[in-house]
Amino acid sequence: MRKETYPRNKGWNRLGMLLIKVGQFNEAQDLYEILLDKKRTTDVEKASIYYQLGWVKDSKGENNDAISYYQQSIKINQQILSPTHVNLADSYNNIGFVYSMVGDYPNALLSHQRALEIYLETFPSKHSDLATSYRNIAVVYAKMNDYSNALLYYQEALVIDEKNLPSNSSDLGDSYLNIGMFFSKTGEHSEAVRYCEKALERAEYSLQGNHRHIQVFRNALKHEKKKCKILSNENLEAIYDRFDPLREEMSKDPAFLDELATVKNPLQNIVQLNDNDIRFSNRVMKAKSRQERYKKGYILLEGKRLIGDAIQAGADLLTIFVTDRKILDTIDFSTTDLNFTVYQISSNAFRTWSDVQTNQGVMAIFAMPRADSCSFPQRITLPITVICDNVRDPGNMGTIIRTCAAVGCDRLISVKGCVDIWDPKVIRSGMGAHFRLPMINDVGWETMANHVPENSKVYLADHKYSDEEKPTNHDIDDPSKKMFEEMLEKRKEMKRTNTAEDRSYSSLNNRFLPLYKNIPIDYLSLWKAFSDVKSTDHATIIIGGETEGISLQARKLTVELSGKRVYIPLLNDVESLNVSIALSVILMELRKSYEDIVQKSFSIKE
Repeated sequence: MRKETYPRNKGWNRLGMLLIKVGQFNEAQDLYEILLDKKRTTDVEKASIYYQLGWVKDSKGENNDAISYYQQSIKINQQILSPTHVNLADSYNNIGFVYSMVGDYPNALLSHQRALEIYLETFPSKHSDLATSYRNIAVVYAKMNDYSNALLYYQEALVIDEKNLPSNSSDLGDSYLNIGMFFSKTGEHSEAVRYCEKALERAEYSLQGNHRHIQVFRNALKHEKKKCKILSNENLEAIYDRFDPLREEMSKDPAFLDELATVKNPLQNIVQLNDNDIRFSNRVMKAKSRQERYKKGYILLEGKRLIGDAIQAGADLLTIFVTDRKILDTIDFSTTDLNFTVYQISSNAFRTWSDVQTNQGVMAIFAMPRADSCSFPQRITLPITVICDNVRDPGNMGTIIRTCAAVGCDRLISVKGCVDIWDPKVIRSGMGAHFRLPMINDVGWETMANHVPENSKVYLADHKYSDEEKPTNHDIDDPSKKMFEEMLEKRKEMKRTNTAEDRSYSSLNNRFLPLYKNIPIDYLSLWKAFSDVKSTDHATIIIGGETEGISLQARKLTVELSGKRVYIPLLNDVESLNVSIALSVILMELRKSYEDIVQKSFSIKE
């Protein structure tokens, strides 16, 4: 289904869209060509006009011209819009339809997959546009007679339809029938019967008894049951019985055991995929989407070094994709359980999904690691915890992770609202540090106190310099202020316990939280702040992002744990440092307090 884009267009553009809707394509084309020649036409307007001209040509059956106009619209939008803007996705879908009409299925598939990738980043998991996008891809696979892949995408669409549509919906019945037919084409007739029965059940409930759809569903069900009966004539148990006498002898045969070991070794049984196979594009696409990444529980790594680091850290390898079998010889799999699958794909397919210009021809899917499940051999640890607050740039987060690993921090905690630490861009920026540092992701402030060791010295780090912080004057008779001060004193005196949740950190309906902005915190320069830190002390550094800065919850935690603020004195009117650089400076200064541990570790290495 083609989708109308730029719905807010006004004036002549709006008129052109109306002309298309009433079928006056030549008039619409003339109008858009005039608008395109106007000198004051902006890039945004040009993208819209090219898109509408593509729609006109598409409607007139002039497919090659339609493709050309859609491509021009996409080219402009790629320059002026976010890579995940829905207008881009809609354009990809429409050009995909035209490619499909002219029989260019590889390009149709690629276009629809690009649209789906954007939708996955933009929409919630049950959005109807996602279901439509999955179906678009399924239709292309069906035209290519690739029914297995078509079936997989139809099933993804069905999951969404079942969430959005009433259980007795006739549309849901159509979805069940489509899936049943694809099961039939792949030879799984028992599954086809099951889905045809579901389709008929919905049709009989929602449609009148003589509706033609009901008869269609009945005929389909009858046909599949007949197929099942034919296939069940041979007794499978008899087949197994014929082989039973051989099993004991075979299990003792060394040649058989060697062959069995080879079969179980994925490095000796590489599966060759063609360029249109869903098993590569679908996994990579979902691993790049945060929502799908956490739904499936896996991460994507690209490059031999990263994959090797993950294996050495004990991460669970699920799937590996290579363009050349020789690449496998450069990776040490000795510590894995060989319970993974190896696929070989073409260089062209790999380049389509690679995030680097000069790729190494290898990607891998791992189960998402947990801090308590990874091993960090020969790791040197200092009693320093870093908490990232509002860090939303992938490059900064990756550099922070790398810095923490290099300094020897005992762990890094990422607060909800930060960029995902397992985002492919963060992983690439971290350059392997993800597997050299224990990390806890997506922690809420309500439970943060449970992650800060008791008696830890807490420091609120500023990546920019400002004057000494001064308390804001309040009316001494303000009853809410008095109540707040009393509450604050009680909280400071409370003995810390591992509670499930501290709702006082919630920003919802919390009248006290904003008051922490005005509570004075000792504000010390970098060289003074750590003067009292001993090698036996634990330190917690809270660092804020460049745009949002430190949150009120971070201030609240610092106040309640009697922490301090630390800043880096800057010269020559430089106002701030990049957050990752600022943290590097702060951590290296703090590390001087643990010099005896550092020196001891280096002497052991030498």
